[in-house]
Amino acid sequence: MTTNSPQGFGYRARRTFTRLLVFLVILGLGGGVVFLLGQLNSRTFTLVTENGELVVMKGRALPATSPTLSPTLSAMTPGLRGSSSG
Repeated sequence: MTTNSPQGFGYRARRTFTRLLVFLVILGLGGGVVFLLGQLNSRTFTLVTENGELVVMKGRALPATSPTLSPTLSAMTPGLRGSSSG
């Protein structure tokens, strides 16, 4: 029983190269998805309560955690000055 499939070195090398190329493309696409999820997460803000206080958390460039956002008082005062009307 003989089969007609080519089993030469060139055929096996081409098949191996094609599989490696497909693997690298899939790995690159997965890395791109993780990068884009990180970009999306870095633009998000959430409100949580910690020790009875309301805290604003800013998303990180990694799709995992969020650091506490602590703005300075000078950054908040321009909005406070314009809101008072006589």
